[in-house]
Amino acid sequence: MDCKFFYKNGEWIELNHTSPNSYIVLSADALMAWTNDRLTSAQHRVVTTGDKDRFSVQLFSLVNPDYTLKVPKELVDEEHPLMYKPFKMPEYNKYLMLGAKNGLGVKNYCGL
Repeated sequence: MDCKFFYKNGEWIELNHTSPNSYIVLSADALMAWTNDRLTSAQHRVVTTGDKDRFSVQLFSLVNPDYTLKVPKELVDEEHPLMYKPFKMPEYNKYLMLGAKNGLGVKNYCGL
């Protein structure tokens, strides 16, 4: 199984993982917004290759639905201006389900 990531220059690049015991960790839109773009959300696709079975397990961490996700003040300064307005995940998820494009939807939803 090959995992390809969308790189900032607009090209798909292949992630080279040769170990069958590899782990890939991706950050999602909420973490990108909370870290004020210090971590980015990865648009990715998985392409199955070869004749061996591979397993993929997705583990998610969810924000409390009552919590207003906002950039901590420690992550905002002259070099890193505020990039996102505060938001609640249930409203953002509704936005995504109503047809927002995959990828950097959080920038369209609450980006400044």
